[in-house]
Amino acid sequence: MTILVTKRIRGSRFTTPFIRSIADVVLQKVEAEDAELSISIVGPRSMQQLNAEYRDKNQPTDVLSFALEEGEDLVSPVRMLGDVVICEKVLLQQAEEYDTTPQAELVRLLVHGILHLLGHDHMEAADAKKMRAQERKLEKTVCTALNIE
Repeated sequence: MTILVTKRIRGSRFTTPFIRSIADVVLQKVEAEDAELSISIVGPRSMQQLNAEYRDKNQPTDVLSFALEEGEDLVSPVRMLGDVVICEKVLLQQAEEYDTTPQAELVRLLVHGILHLLGHDHMEAADAKKMRAQERKLEKTVCTALNIE
């Protein structure tokens, strides 16, 4: 399993090993230990640019996922999931808004982003319900494994 973490902001409150450990637990639980994953922590300006370019929404968002495994014609000896991009400033605002810790909010966003890379979707109500149930289960597993409140 390869997990590449890039922090594109100064003074991130999350260490690279901590971010990697969250993703590691998630990938083990979804049986994707053979996967490669990239995680980027960015500021609001970068996230706004990505959100505008890829979703036509000219504002920062909390998490974006860019899957590399879409389509049946992709052949690779390594399972390359794709990229999860998280805006730390939005994450911190949401942690306060949701009355949770920044660490727990990071878990929530990483789980959400990784599930998107694995093909989960929340466009339809039934799919959203399934995805949310999977998110809760994984969030609890990660928080227990890493002693995150």
